[in-house]
Amino acid sequence: MAKTKRFTLQTNLPIERVYSVVSGDTYLLTMEGSKDEESTEILYAQREDRPDGTVCAEVHGAPFQDEEDGEGDGDGAGADSTERAVIRQITQVTPLTEQGFGVHSSAGLPQDMGTMTSVLAYRPIEDGTQVDVEFTADVSVPLVGGMIEKTFLSEVEETVGRGMRRIEFLDARS
Repeated sequence: MAKTKRFTLQTNLPIERVYSVVSGDTYLLTMEGSKDEESTEILYAQREDRPDGTVCAEVHGAPFQDEEDGEGDGDGAGADSTERAVIRQITQVTPLTEQGFGVHSSAGLPQDMGTMTSVLAYRPIEDGTQVDVEFTADVSVPLVGGMIEKTFLSEVEETVGRGMRRIEFLDARS
């Protein structure tokens, strides 16, 4: 049974600048500026700009292989990605309007264990941007699925908070 968590975060950045970062290639297709930049390898990344203004991205990522694993030289090169815990994430960013914009992301968990889905609604507020978050974990592993879902949900607010700090970091660089 899927479990959902809802919460709200804010940033002082105006919504136009938040949208510029969130809909950009660096945010959507790389790990640049993220906590996981040094530990996650992007195996595949593609962006599509749709005629209606929606930006779509598909990214496949996996942990770098360590030298001790005997698979690769520490940089992930040459490692067999079929044996790694590859996560495939699909993201859609809706066009910016005066009400704000939305982001929908879905990631399949390794070994078809389930999915994680997030729906973020960014909207302008007087002193910046607010994001309303709905995160759903749906793990289809008998007996322990509920525990795994609870673990994901216990960490999601911190994870999205790091994402907001990443937006601020990337905005400051532009």
